[in-house]
Amino acid sequence: MLLLLPSLALAAPTLDLVAGTCPGPVRLELTELSARGTVDFYVGLAEGDDLVTMGPCAGTPTGLGGELRIGSVRVPDDGILRLSPTLPPGACDRYLQAIDTVTCEGSRVIDLSDPTAEPAGPACAYDPEAEHPAYTTVDLDVALCGNNYQPDTAESACGSGWHVCLESEWNARFPSGAPPYGTVSTFGADQTSRCLGGVWVADAPNSGSIWGGAVCDDAYNPWNSHKCLYADDGVTLQTGSGSCCSWDSAGGWSVYDSGDCAVYCCTD
Repeated sequence: MLLLLPSLALAAPTLDLVAGTCPGPVRLELTELSARGTVDFYVGLAEGDDLVTMGPCAGTPTGLGGELRIGSVRVPDDGILRLSPTLPPGACDRYLQAIDTVTCEGSRVIDLSDPTAEPAGPACAYDPEAEHPAYTTVDLDVALCGNNYQPDTAESACGSGWHVCLESEWNARFPSGAPPYGTVSTFGADQTSRCLGGVWVADAPNSGSIWGGAVCDDAYNPWNSHKCLYADDGVTLQTGSGSCCSWDSAGGWSVYDSGDCAVYCCTD
C-alpha cells in the first residue's frame, strides 16, 4: 500500500537590517532558520539569478548577480541569528542574501546602499567620545551622554538624529536593571576597547576630561549621582533608580530638578 504524505512548504529565512547602514556598524536579524544548522551569506554586484556554485546547496538559484559567498555562521537552537558586523565602504554598493544550508531556502535580498536605514550618527553632541562605553544598546538606539548636565542644559546633550529619551522609549529599548551588552558605539568604535579607559570624555559638558578607569559592562558614572530622561510628557526631567553606580530599572524614575546628570539619548 502506498502511503501519500502531504508536501510541506519550507519556510524561507527572513533577513532584516534592523539598525544602522553602510558603511559602519549594522544590526542584522535572521529568523525561520534551521536550528543548529548553518547559514551562508552571499553578496552580489546586482540583483539577479545566479546559482550557488558549491556546497550542499549547489545549483540553488540566488537573488543575486555576480554573487560571492562571504562566510557561514552556525545557527542557535531557537533558529534566530542576530549579528552586529561593521560594514566597510566597499560593501555599500552590494546586495546581501542569506541561504539556509539545511533547506537551501534563500532570504530576501537586501540592498546595502538603501537609504531607508540611515544612521542617526554620534549620540552625544559635545563630543562623540562623551558616550559612556557600557550604556549603548545592541540596536544602537539608546546611549548615555556626559555626566554634568543640568536640568536647563539636558536638552543639549544629544546629537543630530537623537533626542532625550522618553521614559516609555527607554522601557522599550533598554534592559531594566541590567547592562545592554552593546559592542559598538554610535560612531562605530569598538566598545570592548573603549571600556578599558583612556578615551571616554566623562566630564562633558564641563570639560573634555577623560576617565582613565575601566567601565566594561559597568554602570559606574563618575562626577554625578544621576542619569536622566524625560517623562512621557516630554517636559518633566526624571532621574533613574540606579544613582551613580547601578543600572536603572523600569518604574524607578523620579522628578529631577537639581544637580548634575548624564543624559539618556534615543534615536529619533
